[in-house]
Amino acid sequence: MPTISLCMIAKDEQNGITNCLESVKGLVDEIVLVDNGSTDSTIEVAKVHGAKIHSFDWCDDFSKARNESLKYATCDRILILDADEILAKGNHIEIKEAINSCGENTAGIALLQYNYSNDSNQREFVALENDAFFNNYLNNNNNNNNNNITNNKIKGYAPNPMT
Repeated sequence: MPTISLCMIAKDEQNGITNCLESVKGLVDEIVLVDNGSTDSTIEVAKVHGAKIHSFDWCDDFSKARNESLKYATCDRILILDADEILAKGNHIEIKEAINSCGENTAGIALLQYNYSNDSNQREFVALENDAFFNNYLNNNNNNNNNNITNNKIKGYAPNPMT
């Protein structure tokens, strides 16, 4: 079974990071947190959950910070979450089955993401397809990326369809 690294970036997320890290317990094999200068207890909370902490000076560029987190991932697959996001525990089995069925040639898996709102003028939630899991090509020598699969709400896809 492929292993999973959770890669996150955070700054002053002490209030939400516990829920996020608890939601992936039993699913991920490694937690990589790149901290962008927290002054609260974000780092301490993440360490309690076994996170490997790395620092990165914030430069007003989420992609640079996110890419910094990816370079520390050592597992086969990478899950990307924000500190205020959670995975439903009931989906762990479905996620593991999808990852196992994809094989090495699938570059990623998109999950259906529900964004909830307390605003009475909006729907209770908005559903979006979110690219969450990626094959760890930085630590994986497999470059044959030409498979596409669909599995219920979880979709595998080949990397960079524009090339």
